[in-house]
Amino acid sequence: MNDIPHIGHAYTTVAADILARYNRLLGNDVFFLTALTSTAEGRKGSARRKGRFAERAFRPDGRKLQGLWTKLGISNDAFIRTTDEEHKKTCRVSCRCSWTRGEIEKRSYAGWYCHPDERF
Repeated sequence: MNDIPHIGHAYTTVAADILARYNRLLGNDVFFLTALTSTAEGRKGSARRKGRFAERAFRPDGRKLQGLWTKLGISNDAFIRTTDEEHKKTCRVSCRCSWTRGEIEKRSYAGWYCHPDERF
């Protein structure tokens, strides 16, 4: 989330909610997690556009996003921020396991980076 909640946030979460509800109706176990990414490049750009240059100066308010989910009746089971300590711990454990299994290798990469998509 790089600004106030908008239709784009709602669109993707409503779509995910539909899938979660459908799978629950089928009797499948579902854990529907919604999140707020607080470390993204888009967030930094939004902070700069608002004249806030320090990384910590623009911290999106997760309560606004959770409030939107409540208004829309979203059936998520949990909500996290990527800056939550539990999330960081889980990522470290997951990466360590992948490294141990040889699923990650250290090497150089060069290529174009797409800031809007936040991917190479």
